[in-house]
Amino acid sequence: MASAAIAGYLVSNILHGLRISLLSMSFGPLDTVFMVAGILVIGAGVYAMLALRGIALAKKPPELHVTEEVVKI
Repeated sequence: MASAAIAGYLVSNILHGLRISLLSMSFGPLDTVFMVAGILVIGAGVYAMLALRGIALAKKPPELHVTEEVVKI
């Protein structure tokens, strides 16, 4: 909820009036917020991929022992 409030504040106050043209595409304040969020998500995915590169999964899952208990009322 706080991230939505911060994004709304940025779009309506700080980034208000922002117009960027790059390669014949124009970006406004809302586009900028979504672009930054997308870059953060991609960066987190790359970080997770690099951090988990050497992790190996267990070949056989551990055995689970199920016991039956009878409850008398």
